Amino acid sequence: MNLFGHSYTRQELEARIGSMDQLCGFKKLQCTEGLENGTQAIHMWNAAGLQLWVLPDRGMDIGRVHFKGIPLTWSSRTGYVQPAYLQQEGWSKGFHGGLLATCGLNNVGPLCRDGDTFHEQHGSISRTPASAVVCQGVWQDDDYVMTVSGKVHDADSKGRHLQMQRSIRLEGDGLTVSIVDEATNLGLQSEPCMIQYHMNFGFPLIGPDASLSVAGVRRVLDRGRQEEIERARWGSFPLHLKQPEVLYYGCEYTEANEWGGAVVANPGLGLEASIEYTHKTLPHLWRWNQFTDGLHVCAIEPSNCLVKPRTSAKAEGRLPVLEPGQTERYGIRFSIKETSIGGNMP
Repeated sequence: MNLFGHSYTRQELEARIGSMDQLCGFKKLQCTEGLENGTQAIHMWNAAGLQLWVLPDRGMDIGRVHFKGIPLTWSSRTGYVQPAYLQQEGWSKGFHGGLLATCGLNNVGPLCRDGDTFHEQHGSISRTPASAVVCQGVWQDDDYVMTVSGKVHDADSKGRHLQMQRSIRLEGDGLTVSIVDEATNLGLQSEPCMIQYHMNFGFPLIGPDASLSVAGVRRVLDRGRQEEIERARWGSFPLHLKQPEVLYYGCEYTEANEWGGAVVANPGLGLEASIEYTHKTLPHLWRWNQFTDGLHVCAIEPSNCLVKPRTSAKAEGRLPVLEPGQTERYGIRFSIKETSIGGNMP
């Protein structure tokens, strides 16, 4: 492992510490107050300065993330609401923000009714507790690798049964969080399977010095106005703090590379956050931001579907479907990089 300017073997490190928790590890926690009461969480940290909260009770979402004490993600006022309090509530009542709020699997986009079934905004996966949750820290030669995994079931009594198996990986000296999802149709009939990775960034990473770049973009569409816009506008972060402005843009690519990528750079802060995703299985990228007082959030959202009512996607023949027994694999990598000393706080 490369730590603090030096390279160490496993034997050299174990001779210098009493427990790996001194450098990296995880701790299972439970929230105890308010609407968070009962919510299970896993605090992960490593020796490079990355800290994150994994939320098994919230569909294996990832909550707040810090790097060397600097918050990278946006947190909403709701907190990590325990799913039992959300059964009859809408998306906004439980949207915690964080690095990853998972949308799907039965719907991505506005609430709608499909036949005799009602589908809530962005589906129910983010308020479904996981099972078979496992934390592992193992040596691979001289590298220490931590993983948290779990299974989330999206099922009903009528026969629908989708399973999302998620694995979150963080190396002891690494600056990358890797997320691998496998969605499987365990039912006996074809089922829609929509998924979106709602990745939410906020102050101080998002500020007047920040910019967004996306490789290989052919054009950018304003979803609300259904019109093409300049790519430069899609990538800027104006601080219209007094305007109740909500922008929702989607982009189309010039070619289907294996991995797509988006980078949020803040030279004043000296940090660069990047998202990579499997472009073949996540062909759409959306950006949502709201720079009103008390919010100030920008979300980057790789997706396998359009952000529109499920019924509209079905009518257009653009609804992703899994056949019985079929598995689809999705990959996301989040990385942080120091680019300079920074020091100019936005």
